[in-house]
Amino acid sequence: NRVFEDIDGGWGTVCGLTPTGEAYCWGSNGVGQVGDGTADGDPCPGSNVCRLTPTKVLGGHSFLEISGGDSHACGMTGDGEVYCWGLGLFGRLGHGGTENKLEPTLVSDWPQE
Repeated sequence: NRVFEDIDGGWGTVCGLTPTGEAYCWGSNGVGQVGDGTADGDPCPGSNVCRLTPTKVLGGHSFLEISGGDSHACGMTGDGEVYCWGLGLFGRLGHGGTENKLEPTLVSDWPQE
């Protein structure tokens, strides 16, 4: 059995953190929100794509927190870095564009005041 210390979900996807900070996600993966480097998975009822069991998020990051959103997820490391993956629409991943990301991508620096 897998043990999670933190868990959060968004629209159709849930992510959990193990005690060592490894992230696993499951559920809808149409735009890469599971973070395993793919954007398609096993067919689910209704022709959606999904992961039916927890799938390890790529990148080898150790996250302290994780949060799911609308077809995307983000995790924060102990150094305060934030990585996001999934649907990039409206710039929600913070990487400076609107492209979808299939694995955790570092949030870009923002202008300092």
